[in-house]
Amino acid sequence: MITRGDVDGVLFFRDPLSAHPHDDDIKALMRVCDVHCIPTATNPATGRAVLEYLKSLAASRGRDIRQGEKTEKVVERRRSKTDSAIVQKYKNDQAIVVDKVAAGGK
Repeated sequence: MITRGDVDGVLFFRDPLSAHPHDDDIKALMRVCDVHCIPTATNPATGRAVLEYLKSLAASRGRDIRQGEKTEKVVERRRSKTDSAIVQKYKNDQAIVVDKVAAGGK
């Protein structure tokens, strides 16, 4: 969902003082969020900040939609930025994988 642009923020609280058997999965989630510039909260303080961001984003989208602009265009405009060549290659490779999975692995 993150790679398709369907996620605007992530709240993933974890216990920083305990070992996690799924630590690699947590790191992978954080990496995907970083690559796609998704605000990510891992504790209550950052959670409040991400929730405030999502609240302002929802208000902004509401205004744009009331003015007749399509949601997809609003999201794309917000996310448009210049990626480094490495990040762009990563995103292109991920898009290929997502398309293959969506097509049933063909």
